[in-house]
Amino acid sequence: MLRHCRLLSPLLALAAISACCSLAEAADDPIGALTKMARYDNATKVEVGRSVNGTLACYVREQGSSHQLDIGVSGTRAFIRLEAPDEREATPQPPLKVFAGKSTSADDYAPIKEFGGPVTFVVPRQDRSDFTLIAEQNPREFLQMVAAARGEFVVVQARADAKINNVVAIYQFSAKAIAPLLACAAERTGQADTTAPATTPPPSSTASDWTTYSNARFGTLVDYPADLFSERDPAPTNNDGRTFRSRDGRARLSVYGAHNVEADTPQAYLDKYGDGAEASFRRVTAQFYALSGRRGDEIYYQRCNFAGREDGTIHCVDISYPQADKAKFDPIVERISRSLRQQRPAE
Repeated sequence: MLRHCRLLSPLLALAAISACCSLAEAADDPIGALTKMARYDNATKVEVGRSVNGTLACYVREQGSSHQLDIGVSGTRAFIRLEAPDEREATPQPPLKVFAGKSTSADDYAPIKEFGGPVTFVVPRQDRSDFTLIAEQNPREFLQMVAAARGEFVVVQARADAKINNVVAIYQFSAKAIAPLLACAAERTGQADTTAPATTPPPSSTASDWTTYSNARFGTLVDYPADLFSERDPAPTNNDGRTFRSRDGRARLSVYGAHNVEADTPQAYLDKYGDGAEASFRRVTAQFYALSGRRGDEIYYQRCNFAGREDGTIHCVDISYPQADKAKFDPIVERISRSLRQQRPAE
């Protein structure tokens, strides 16, 4: 087997396999082959993809001449998924040791950083070295272990016999990709299907009457639940947007556009006009920024999309709601945020 595509052996879905079942019988891949849907972060090449079984994941792909390796996060689980044509050698059996390791000789690896959490290891095919390794907890710690293996190997090893292991080389993946991967997963894969069409409310959302607000001056568009935000404030005289409130006045949604007169990037705009409040969630890219945090008993969320230099407009949503209603509002806020977009302004 070629060393650069040697695999991480099967971490049987430990509790999922009964004593009478073989590894092959329990080897359904819970991640699956991912097809790219969108680029999430250009700097670290974080992609958003979907598998044939419907799994959504954020991942970084390392493509070699004879293998493909996806390192990513789906929901709250981090994973490595390898496709390689090599013939399978040994398959380590649980209990397993998973670590970043430095090769010292054939089939011998000195640990650099060990992952201590529960894992699921799946070998979908017994005739080749494909595998999927999933961290069931602590995705950040798992990705840190993978990053520590850059230039070396991630090793899955039978604790009973250190010579029985599967390994995979890590070429480019670095710690810089960890934060974007986790942010992408929280934003894009937090529920079963976060790429559902805007006309389909999230299953956990109690709001059902979704409609689209359109601002004629700036071309700002956003979908929102009209049955939840049923009260409208008077339209501002400059027609830059609109504010909607819940019937009890405890939740508020503001949608508005603005001219980016100084051609600021999202980061530059925040540096100039941010209110200085520390956000518990902060995501800044070349195209948008998103912030969320707490103010007293409220949770606030803001997202602003920045159009290109030729257009020079900014499109924003501000949402606030009681902290006690977080579970109800999380899927609603996510859908509103993802629906924020722009149409050509009226002449």
